[in-house]
Amino acid sequence: MGVTTQKDVRRFSDTASEDLKNSKLPPVWDVADFFENVLTSYNRGEDDDLDADDALARSIIPAGSGALRDFSYIAPEIPLFKHENCTGCMTCVTECPDTAILAKVIEEPVLEEKLLEVDGSADVAYLRDQFANTNKF
Repeated sequence: MGVTTQKDVRRFSDTASEDLKNSKLPPVWDVADFFENVLTSYNRGEDDDLDADDALARSIIPAGSGALRDFSYIAPEIPLFKHENCTGCMTCVTECPDTAILAKVIEEPVLEEKLLEVDGSADVAYLRDQFANTNKF
């Protein structure tokens, strides 16, 4: 996970397209340069040492460029939700980084109906534990 090859870079590069190579339009974004100078710095933990990037400054980074970046080191552990401790205060949802804990509200009959579609009692038990019945609401 998190390993990007030069083949990946060429596949995502806007300069790799034959149509663009043959056009007279200047490239808007050089994905190879972005990979070499920005993504590799992030992946080595050297992002604080980066110079200003022209594409970043102009907000022209295409959607999906994050697919080339390794985010696994940012939050290597996922917190455990303990439904028996839940009061419905939502502090966990607002305090936990990058949506590691998502708020889920569902009526109990709908939840039970959806759980019937799941194979395996261990999976059903795990999924059921992701929900809490609180007295707050």
